[in-house]
Amino acid sequence: QTRLLAEHAERFSQICTVATPPFDQIDQVDPKHRLTITAQRLGLPIPKTFQVSDAEHLESIVDELQFPAFLKLPHTSGGIGLHRVESADELREAYQETVRNFDLSNPDHHPIVQEAVEGTDYCVTMLLDQGDVKASLAYRNVKTYPWAGGSGAIRETVRAEPCVKIATELLSQLRWHGVAEVDFIWDGDQQGQAYLIEVNPRFWGGLFQAVESGIDYPAMLYRLMTEGHVDAAEEAAIGTRTQVPMFGFLSAMKDIREELFEEMEHHVDIGVDNIKQGRIGEGLQRIAHGIDRGLGLGERFRRMQVFLDENRDARTEIFSTEDPQAC
Repeated sequence: QTRLLAEHAERFSQICTVATPPFDQIDQVDPKHRLTITAQRLGLPIPKTFQVSDAEHLESIVDELQFPAFLKLPHTSGGIGLHRVESADELREAYQETVRNFDLSNPDHHPIVQEAVEGTDYCVTMLLDQGDVKASLAYRNVKTYPWAGGSGAIRETVRAEPCVKIATELLSQLRWHGVAEVDFIWDGDQQGQAYLIEVNPRFWGGLFQAVESGIDYPAMLYRLMTEGHVDAAEEAAIGTRTQVPMFGFLSAMKDIREELFEEMEHHVDIGVDNIKQGRIGEGLQRIAHGIDRGLGLGERFRRMQVFLDENRDARTEIFSTEDPQAC
C-alpha cells in the first residue's frame, strides 16, 4: 500500500527511489477522517462529517444529521463497508452491522458518518512538484460496474473547474509531491459548489483515461522522481472517452431496464386514474402503452443503439485493435 511504503521509504533509500508522496503529506488526507480535519483547518468545503467512536457517541450526533447520509470506513476502498442510510434507525442498523463485521479496535478504523450532498461523482487527478501543479485532469464515470459503488466502466474527460480549484488549493498548501486523485461530489454547474470526499495518494482506476486524454502520468512521475523536475503537461483533451469491454454494456442494459420500468409504472398509474375517472378507453390505451414500453424489446433496442453510438469512439482499456498481440 502507498501509505505503508511512504511511511518506511527510508528503508528502501539505498536500493531504489520510492515514488510516493512524503508520508507527512499523506497522513493529512488519509485515512478519510484525516481529510476532514485538514479540510476544516484549511476552510475547504466538505460534507458534515463525524467519526463515531462508539454507539453512545453515535446517539449524540443523530440529531445533528440530515438524511440521507453515508456510513463508511476510513481505511477501505471499493465500497467495502459503505452504507447509504435514509434515517436514524437505518444508521443505527448499519453501525451495528459494521461493528459485527470489522475490527474497530484501532481508533483510526472507527467508522465515519457523512451527510449526503447533491451532485454526482467527479475525479480530479494531479501531479505536483513540491506543491506546484504540473498536470491536472478531471473525469467522470459515465457508467460504473458493479452498479453501486463500482469502478468506472465508461469514463469521460470533462471540465470541472470548481473541483480542480479546490484540489489545487488543498494539495498546494500541503506542498504535495507526486500524484494524487481527489474525489468530489458536484452538480456539474461551473458556478456551483463542489465538495471534497476523498484523496487517494496513488495512481487511480482511471489512469488509462488520463493517458488517452494526453497526460502520461506514469512517465511524468518517473521523470520527476529520477530527474528531480518535470515540464508541465498540456491541457487534457476534453470529451475523451474510454471503456472497459462489456462492463459498460452491462451497466447500460441495467440502466435502460430500470428507466423503462419507471416509465411503465408512470403510464400505468395514469391509466388507472383515467379509468377511475370514467375514461376507460383512454386508460386502457395508456396502460397498454406503458406495458409495451416497459416489457417490449423495441424501445430497449433503440436506447441501446443510442448508447452504442455515443460510445463508438471510446478507446478500449484492456486491449487495442492496434495491438498486434491482441487476439
